[in-house]
Amino acid sequence: MTMIVVSKNESFMESSSTLDWSTTIIWRYPMLINSLGYTAPNLVIDVPGSEEFYISYNFKDIERYGCTTTALVWGQMEIFYILNGDHRAAYKKLINQGWDACFRYFQQNIHLVNKHSD
Repeated sequence: MTMIVVSKNESFMESSSTLDWSTTIIWRYPMLINSLGYTAPNLVIDVPGSEEFYISYNFKDIERYGCTTTALVWGQMEIFYILNGDHRAAYKKLINQGWDACFRYFQQNIHLVNKHSD
């Protein structure tokens, strides 16, 4: 079976049925992937002009994480600082202030850390 996904350069590529569904390729393009009939697990808030970090809201993997989660992700999926719940509104207010502001928010809410967090 062959599946079509969107690559990082926004062109199409074909992948085998062994496609790793945790890849950012799918997370970054949920509307396009959904229009192709696949469900993206996360919604991503990118930092304008930066590839240093991003925010990832997961509302699909409740069985694995125990609830919806919001992750502050460093680099290209290198480190995940995951909080239980929906923290998109708070991160949206801080994201233009940079990594330090977002990481401080994570630290201030450490009591909500998910067991899968780095």
